[in-house]
This record gives sequence, structure tokens and C-alpha cells, in this order.
Amino acid sequence: MDWIFQIYQSEIEKLSQRPYTQYCASKVWRMQQILNGMRFTDLNFGLSPRVTLEKGELTVSQGSGPTHHDAVIQTPRTIEVRTFRSTIVVKEILATIEFCRAIAHAARNKKLTKDTTLRDIIFCKDCNYLPDFVTKKKLDLDKKFANKLEVKL
Repeated sequence: MDWIFQIYQSEIEKLSQRPYTQYCASKVWRMQQILNGMRFTDLNFGLSPRVTLEKGELTVSQGSGPTHHDAVIQTPRTIEVRTFRSTIVVKEILATIEFCRAIAHAARNKKLTKDTTLRDIIFCKDCNYLPDFVTKKKLDLDKKFANKLEVKL
């Protein structure tokens, strides 16, 4: 589930109405902050360094210590998704629930391939509120799933 949130970070930020920051961190965001803090960019001689992550290389965030504010956290009894901005609009709440349900379903079934799109993932279950919300947010639903993620530092 965490990998889906990494691959589709830009689309999830639009949907959740909250950018990834230190209070809602993705693994990529955290890696960029650490390496930028090491002043690595001062030594890059004008190059644009990149790191490639492969699915399965990321550790699971436990919700304590430095991973306390990660976007997706696994606790002993739950999986917490902390990306969504608060709202009192009932249709947005229900769309968010439908989105999380679809992501959990996709992660549980583990049938994601390089041909799977975000559309395939979030509309794998019947939903009443998510389609309108996704249209309103203008998401790129054709972005393909990947087993590798390139991170620009």
C-alpha cells in the first residue's frame, strides 16, 4: 500500500488536498530532505543526481520516532493513512473512504503490473462519490504503476 502512495504521490497530493511535507512525509520526500541536508547538491558539479528505488526496498513506517509523520504507517493493529486534509464536506469524506478502500483492495490482491494504471487501481471497486471527486481534481488516471521509482536529489 505504501508503494502505491510513493508511485502516485503527485496524484494523491491533488486528491488529498495536502502536499507531502514533514507532517505527511513520503519516503521520497524524506530521502530528498536528508540528502539535501548533507549538502550533497553543493558537490554535484552541475549534475542532476538520481537514485532508483525498487519495490520492496522501502521499510515499513511504524508510527514512532522519525517515521511518526509518514503518509502511510503500519501499527500493530492498523494501517494509518495520514495524507488527507480535514474536511466537513460529506461527499469528500465518502470519496476519501472509497479511495482508501480501493487502494487497500489493490494492495491486498497484489496483481499490479507495469500495465496497471491509477484508473485501474482506484476504480476496481464500485464507488458512488470518488468519480466526481477525481474529475474535479483533474488527476492523471493513466499514469502507469511501476516497480521502480526514480528519485531526483
